[in-house]
Amino acid sequence: MGTRIERGKLVFPDGTVQETAGGGSQTVTHATPANTLDTNYTNGNKWRMVSVSLRLTRTLIDGATVTGKIHATATPPTTIVAQVYAQQGIADVLDMMLFFMVAPGWKYRVEKTAPGGASVVVQRWEEWDLF
Repeated sequence: MGTRIERGKLVFPDGTVQETAGGGSQTVTHATPANTLDTNYTNGNKWRMVSVSLRLTRTLIDGATVTGKIHATATPPTTIVAQVYAQQGIADVLDMMLFFMVAPGWKYRVEKTAPGGASVVVQRWEEWDLF
C-alpha cells in the first residue's frame, strides 16, 4: 500500500506518520533542477512534489524500470513510492511520468534499471515546494 491520508495525517508505507500543515496561507515554489538519476538528495523544510518526465527505450530482450524512493534517514532511500516499467518484448520508445511526494528533511532519489540495449533519459525534472 502507498502513502495515504488518515485523519489529516500522511501515513507512509513504512508506518511513519507526518502531520499535515493546516490553515494559513500556503505558498508553492517551483524549480527545474539539474537533478540526475541514481543520485541521493535531501529535501529541505517543506513538502516537495517531484515530477520526472522520462523516455524509456526497450528492446526485444531488455526492458527498463524507473523507481522513486524516499526514506527519513536511510541513504540511499529504500521505500519505493512510485515506479514505471517498460517490459521487454517490443522494440519501441515510451514517454512516461513519475510523481511522488517527499516529507520535509527526508532523503529521495529516482533510480533506473536499464540492462543491455534498454535506456532511460530524463526529459524534464521538476520539483514543487508546497508548504
